[in-house]
Amino acid sequence: MRLGFVERELPVGRKEKRDLYKIADAMLLTWFSIVYPNRGAIEAGIISWEDVEDDLQRVFSLRFEEVAKEFLIELNKAKELPLRFTRIGRWWHREEEIDIVALNERERKVLFVEVK
Repeated sequence: MRLGFVERELPVGRKEKRDLYKIADAMLLTWFSIVYPNRGAIEAGIISWEDVEDDLQRVFSLRFEEVAKEFLIELNKAKELPLRFTRIGRWWHREEEIDIVALNERERKVLFVEVK
């Protein structure tokens, strides 16, 4: 974690520890999700985009969520949102997940965002 390759993530707004660890670098995530598991087929030249389409979709989806979060942070700085949030992140509990939750705890306001 000290090198920044892995990040610890807690559900925003939750007190208990239900943390997850994720690969922080997009290139490493792509390597370990797509390239490494398929390296034999890649080396043999017998793999196509269709073979890794689901994995690519998942990796792109995760990265798009990060880009959306970064965009909301910029909008928040520019005061262009219906609330000024003080915390932002993902939220999950058991089988439920919300891609982005932005909180203003002082005003008790929340913005829920589902990224597609």
